[in-house]
This record gives sequence, structure tokens and C-alpha cells, in this order.
Amino acid sequence: MRHRDLELASQHLNVIREPFAEHGSNGLEAEVVAAIELLSGSLSRVATDCIFQQRLGDLLTFTRTLYLEPEGARWQHSGLASTEFLRLQVLRSLNGLESRLGSLQKMRARPSSGDKALQVV
Repeated sequence: MRHRDLELASQHLNVIREPFAEHGSNGLEAEVVAAIELLSGSLSRVATDCIFQQRLGDLLTFTRTLYLEPEGARWQHSGLASTEFLRLQVLRSLNGLESRLGSLQKMRARPSSGDKALQVV
């Protein structure tokens, strides 16, 4: 990546993935949510793309619901247990964020038509 903001966003996203990979049922749910909120706040200042911001908001919503709401208040969908559904949504949100960073990188790598005209002249 040649764009510093996208490089930083990618690094932040990798750090955000860690608590999900390391977290088990060890009673640290509030700490996991606090860490994700802190990291997401930092990431939102680095990556200001509107679609990226929406996906980051989705990640926070699913994270809070997964770890902080009582089991009965959770979502159910397609026959999955609510916890499994929310974990799936967290993974989808993380993948969506990574995908958006890749799209932004590709868009910035393409020379615009104005740039081509300048190169020819």
C-alpha cells in the first residue's frame, strides 16, 4: 500500500481482530467490548470513508450485543443460536472492513483519466 492512511487502517484492523481471536468465555466480556470500542474509535479517525464507517458501526453493534446483552435479548436468525449468529455477524463485519480497505486501495491505485492525459502530454 502506498497510502499511509490505508496502511494505518489495515494495521488497526489487524489489532481489532486480536481480541476476538483470543477471547473465550472467561468473564472478560466488558473488557473485550471496551478494547474494541477504543480501537474502533482510533480506526474511525484514520479511515474516514463513509461505507467503511458504516461497517465499523455494524461491528460495534454486533460486538456490544454479543458480549453485553443478556442471552434472551439477543438476535436469532436462520435457525442459528443467537450467540452463533452474532459471532457470524462480527466475522462478516471484520471481513467487510478488510474488503472495503482493499477496494479503496484499488480505487486509489487506478490513474484517473486526467492523469493519463497529463502523462501523454
